[in-house]
Amino acid sequence: VWSIVPIALAYHIAHYLTALLVDGQYALVALSDPFALGWNLFGTADRMVEAGVVAGAESAWWLWNLQAGVIIVGHVLAVLIAHGLAWRLHPQASRAALSQLPLTLLMIAYTIFGLWLLATPSAG
Repeated sequence: VWSIVPIALAYHIAHYLTALLVDGQYALVALSDPFALGWNLFGTADRMVEAGVVAGAESAWWLWNLQAGVIIVGHVLAVLIAHGLAWRLHPQASRAALSQLPLTLLMIAYTIFGLWLLATPSAG
C-alpha cells in the first residue's frame, strides 16, 4: 500500500496543476486584501489574473511536460519504495527480485496508461 502513495500524490499534483496556476493567482490577489477593505498589503490587490499561463501551444507543451515529469517521478518513487519493502520481506536477493516482477510490470503499464491519458485531448 505504501508504494501507491507517491503515485496517488503525483496524479493529484498533475491533475490539479492547471487549476493551481490559474486559481493561485486569485489567492495571491486575495491575500493582499483578505477582508475586502481596500487594503493592498503585498502590492498584488490590483493584479489581473492571467489565464494565458495555461493557454497556447508553448504553455501547453510546458504544462504537459511538467505533468508528465511529476507522474514519472511519482512512479519511480513508488518502484523504489516497493523495492525497499521487498528487500525487507525477502532478504534473499532472488526472492526479492521475483516478488517485484508482477508489481513492476503493473507499474510500467500504469505509467504508460497515465501518460497516454494525459496526452489525450479532453472535450467539454
